[in-house]
This record gives sequence, C-alpha cells and structure tokens, in this order.
Amino acid sequence: MLLPYENQKELNCLKNIIAITYDENEQLFEFVISLPFDIVLIVFCVFILCLIMRAMRGSKNKSFELSKVQLKIAGVTSIYNVIRNDGNIEIAHKIYIELITRKAAMEIDEKNDLIVEVYNSWYELFKVTREEIKNISGKSLLTDSSSNKLIDLTIDVLNLGLRPHLTTYQAEFRKWYESTRGNDDSKDLSPQMIQTQYPKWDELIISMKEVNSELIGYSKQLKLLVEGQ
Repeated sequence: MLLPYENQKELNCLKNIIAITYDENEQLFEFVISLPFDIVLIVFCVFILCLIMRAMRGSKNKSFELSKVQLKIAGVTSIYNVIRNDGNIEIAHKIYIELITRKAAMEIDEKNDLIVEVYNSWYELFKVTREEIKNISGKSLLTDSSSNKLIDLTIDVLNLGLRPHLTTYQAEFRKWYESTRGNDDSKDLSPQMIQTQYPKWDELIISMKEVNSELIGYSKQLKLLVEGQ
C-alpha cells in the first residue's frame, strides 16, 4: 500500500531516528534511538539552564534568610536584624574565632588570670575586629545593605561594651601595676596577689566581668548567626 507523500516523508524521518533489530540467536529486540546533534545540544542546554536556575533560587533564599541577633550591652537589650548571607557569615565567623580563642569569650577567673594579659587580649580583639570591619569592600556596602547591620552590631560591641571599660581602667591599672610590682613589698608576692592590691580592684573586677559577659553573649549570637538559628 502506498502512503501519501507527506506521510511517507514522516515515516522515513522516523526510521532515521528509531531503528529496531531482532537478534535470532538471543531472541531479543534491540531499539536504537539516534537524535540529531542539534536536538541533543538543545536538550543539554535546557538541562544545564535548569540546574543554574535551581542553584540561583537556592542562593537567593539563603541570601534573604533573616537572623535576629539579640545582644545586651550596657544593660540595654538591642535587636539587630542581620541577613544570613555568605558575606555576613564570613565576617561573623572570623570575629567569632577571635573571641573564643582570646580571653574575651572565656569566663574571667580573677584569682588566676592576670588582668594585664586580659587587657592585652582585649586590645588585640579590638584591633583585629576593627580591621575586619575596615576590610569590608565599598562594593559590598553599596550592593548589600545587610552588611551594615552586622557592622552596627560589631561597632556597638566595641564602642558601647568594650571601650568604656578600657578607657576608665586600663591605662590607670597598667601604670599602677608596673610601678607596684617593682616595690620591695611586692617582691615575694605572685602577680595575681599584687593585682588584688589595686585600690579600685573590686570596682574593676565587677566592670570587667560585665564586659566579659557581654562578649560571651556576643560570641554566642555570632555562632548562631554562622550556624543558623
């Protein structure tokens, strides 16, 4: 039976795409499908495009995940709405590591810790944290306003939490300690015993522990920000 020309043309095209063979020895039919290169390329491109769009959707959802950071500084609890994106997580992680590896986010033991060494650690923390903030690119600040919230949080910790204590006590205590430990009356005393003779010792320790508590709370909030709440 003869087919119309159009139907015959379609059948020939189908034969070029699908080939069916029969193996008499194995008694199996074999189907071979061959597609033109341009069709294969189109399918491949569509597949890659779908993967890219899926990845972008996942990245976008992550970039706009809101994290509410609550921090108590100088007796006042403040809430900072920080966006969990790659940039903020990187900054938070760096500062968190600085906190937990220094005598900042570890509880102070006034009987065994040397106050001078604690101040040295706090000074380094202040310096490193300030450098991390300075290293944030202007492009990030312009294109990602969420970075400003994390910067505000960090600056408040430094200026409202750490700086007031250092301004009030650090220079005065260092001067007193250096002059006192060289006295004949102190030569047989341990450094820990000498520092307790500071005239404002009780006042200094109360203030220092308040700052220490704030820094511990700050480190915990940064950890939550990094890991996700």
